[in-house]
Amino acid sequence: MNSQKIANELGLDRIRKETADQLLDVLYRMEDEQCYECKKVSLAINYLQNKKSVVKPVVHFNSTGESGNIFVILARVKNALNNNDAFNVIWNKVRQGNYDEALATIREKVNLIDDDGIY
Repeated sequence: MNSQKIANELGLDRIRKETADQLLDVLYRMEDEQCYECKKVSLAINYLQNKKSVVKPVVHFNSTGESGNIFVILARVKNALNNNDAFNVIWNKVRQGNYDEALATIREKVNLIDDDGIY
């Protein structure tokens, strides 16, 4: 299990910065109280720490609508990144997987938000 999977399960990629900062404080206390035994808490902390240091562009889509098409999402990602090299890395990975894997790959470079709340 990795920090991105935990973040997706908990919806950490869709919370405001202020909420993330407060949650990070709580998770630090949880980790201390649990003597660092809960791997999921540590992974959530890792994700939130990384999120604080890296500002990613935000891309919205509706998974139940036309904008949920992977090619529409990719077009939006390309526009948001303004970096062909970064986009080409995503493109090469996305072509090799399924829809869920593609979204996970895209989320490595952008904050991908499904306005329908499904993904």
